[in-house]
Amino acid sequence: MKKYKFISKLMTFTLLFMLVLGCQKKPNEMDILEISLYKGEVSAPIYVADQLGYMNEEGLKLRFIEFDSGKLAFEDLKAGNTKITTASDSVILSNPNYADNVRILAVLSTAEIIEFFIPYDPDINTINDLLGHRIGTTRGSASEYILESHLLLNGITMDQVELIDMNPPEMEANLLADNVDAVYSWNPNIYNLAQDWKGDYTILEGQRGNPFYFLLIADKGWLDTHHKQTISLLSAIKKGVEYLRNNEKSSKSILMERFHLDEAYMDYSWTRHFYTLSLPQSLVFAMENQLRWINRHDKKVDLDFKSIIDDSWLNEVNPQGVTIIRE
Repeated sequence: MKKYKFISKLMTFTLLFMLVLGCQKKPNEMDILEISLYKGEVSAPIYVADQLGYMNEEGLKLRFIEFDSGKLAFEDLKAGNTKITTASDSVILSNPNYADNVRILAVLSTAEIIEFFIPYDPDINTINDLLGHRIGTTRGSASEYILESHLLLNGITMDQVELIDMNPPEMEANLLADNVDAVYSWNPNIYNLAQDWKGDYTILEGQRGNPFYFLLIADKGWLDTHHKQTISLLSAIKKGVEYLRNNEKSSKSILMERFHLDEAYMDYSWTRHFYTLSLPQSLVFAMENQLRWINRHDKKVDLDFKSIIDDSWLNEVNPQGVTIIRE
């Protein structure tokens, strides 16, 4: 009887041990770094670094989870699906209650690529003609803040237009259904919309002189236990930035293939992006300006940018790119 009890206990222990092993990730799966990534040219330093093997050189295995906006990519990180994401500075400011859970590691690019798309309307030929009209844009993204700034420069306040929230893939359908009179978004959204549009249209400049910052963002808790992966990621991206700056023709080819873009669009887009791996003081100024804008809308937000922007990582990889003033 004792023998059978021993065998029974041994089998139970063996089954429990096998269950525990089955619930654990395989070693190669644990090594994979998942990134919630906006699929577009502002994320180019990451895509180029991956395409050219720089990530592999740094010992990284990546899996990209791609989104149509930085806002959606950031929401994926918030949901706990990944620990690294890319998004604009405006997305951080639109999530003030979550901002202390993340750290800004670097600026990947700055861009001036936001425009208005307006189906033919003889009464809308300039920005001023948008007075009293319905404009579709993506709230909580760089577009919302820059839209208000751009309209104000043209003498229009937000209470003189109707702003309708929508993601880029929804814009064409809303225009066709006459739910909006114009849409305001970043490229290639406007360019692609123009290519697909059956009929006349007007495209108006929507951003000149007011670039947005596109950021590499990480979960604060994850950073505490992943020093090597973080430094390796930044090192690979640095190589990607250097390649983008020194190899225009081949860089354009990589981006055209990756994002299914044509040469005409790339020629237009290229001069409107500046690729970098840095943390400039101008980022702090830009975020402070946006914070004042948010608080004018009675949202009473108080953020400590100096803690959210963590320059310790970039100081290990590209110290000359860090110009933030620490008092």
